[in-house]
Amino acid sequence: MRYMILAAFCLLCLQGMAQARTWTDNLGRTIEAEIVRADADSVTVLSGGREVKIPRSKLSEADKKYCDEWLEGLDGDNDGDSDPEEDDDGGKAKPAQGAGAKGEMEFDGKPLITGGKVNVFSYEYGPAALDAAKRSLKDGETGFRIGIAVPAGFDPSKPQRVFVANTAQNNAQQTLEGNTRMAEFFSKQCAEQGWVCFAFDSNLGRPLHNQDMVSAVAKMNEVWPKFSQWKFVSGGFSGGGKAAFWPAAFLIKNGYNVTGLFLANTNEDFSEVARKDYKIAKSDYANVVVFWGSGKWDPIASGAKGEMMKKSMERNGMKEVKVELHDGKHSLHHPQFIEALKWFEEKG
Repeated sequence: MRYMILAAFCLLCLQGMAQARTWTDNLGRTIEAEIVRADADSVTVLSGGREVKIPRSKLSEADKKYCDEWLEGLDGDNDGDSDPEEDDDGGKAKPAQGAGAKGEMEFDGKPLITGGKVNVFSYEYGPAALDAAKRSLKDGETGFRIGIAVPAGFDPSKPQRVFVANTAQNNAQQTLEGNTRMAEFFSKQCAEQGWVCFAFDSNLGRPLHNQDMVSAVAKMNEVWPKFSQWKFVSGGFSGGGKAAFWPAAFLIKNGYNVTGLFLANTNEDFSEVARKDYKIAKSDYANVVVFWGSGKWDPIASGAKGEMMKKSMERNGMKEVKVELHDGKHSLHHPQFIEALKWFEEKG
C-alpha cells in the first residue's frame, strides 16, 4: 500500500518499535522505526505490524547516509581480504550471511543445521508487537518462534524459493505445537527439492493475532536481507491449507513475490476472506497459482469439493488452479507435495 509521507510519519510516531532508531524527515519530524529494507529510491520501515515505504527524497541527509551504510553492510567484505573487518566498536564484524566463523551455517549467530531439519529460534516480542498481541488476545504470549529448514549448500545471498508451512488448530495440542511442528511434515521434501521451509508461531503456539508472523518476517529480513526478494508459496494440510490464505495475503500486501498456494485435502476457500482482511485487491492474486490435492476416497475433501474450490478461487483472481487426486484418503501424500513444488517452479 502506498502512503503519503505525512501520514506515514504520523502513523509511525504513534507506535514504538523494538530495536528501532530515530529517523528525521526533511521537515524535521522525528520517528522511532526499524529498517526492513532499502534501495536507491526508498526505505521500508516496520512499526506495529505494518511495513511502510518512504521515498528517500523525503529523508534527512543523515538518514540517507544511514541507508547507504546499511546497504553497504549487506554486501559484506568486497575488498578481497579474507579477514573479517573491524566494526565500529573495534570488534570483529559478523560472519558473512549464513556462514559461521568456521564456515558452518548460522542464523542470527546460532547454528543452523542444513538438509531438511527444522531449526527453531525463539525471540521476545518488541514493545509494539507485545502491545498489539495483548490487545488482540490476553493469554500471556510474550514472544515468537521461527522454524527454518534449508537444503544442503544453502546460500541466503542467492535467490530462493520458500514454502510457508501452516497447521490446523483442531485441538489444544495442535495449537500449542503450531506451524513450527507442522513444518516437519514438509521440510525434508522441501530440502530435497532445493526449497527453504519457513514457519512461525507465538511462544504459546498459534495465536488469534498476526504479531508472530509480522515479527518473524521482520527477523528474517534482518538476518537475511535478500529474504524479501525470494519467491513464496504458502500451504498446508487440511485446516493448514485453510490457514495458508492469510500468510499469502499478508506477504502480498507487503510487496513479497507470492507465486503459489499448496492446499492438501482442504475443503474450503478462504481467498476472499484473507484478501479482505489484508485489504488487497483480486488483481493482487494475478500471479498466484494453486495446487489443490487430495485423496480419491477422502470423505472431507473430495474431488468434487476441489472442483468447487477451483471455480471459487479463479473467481477471486487466482491465476490458475490445478486439481489432482491420489490413491488415498484424508492424509498428506508426499509424492503429491513434491509434484506440486516442481509445478510451482515451472509456473514461475
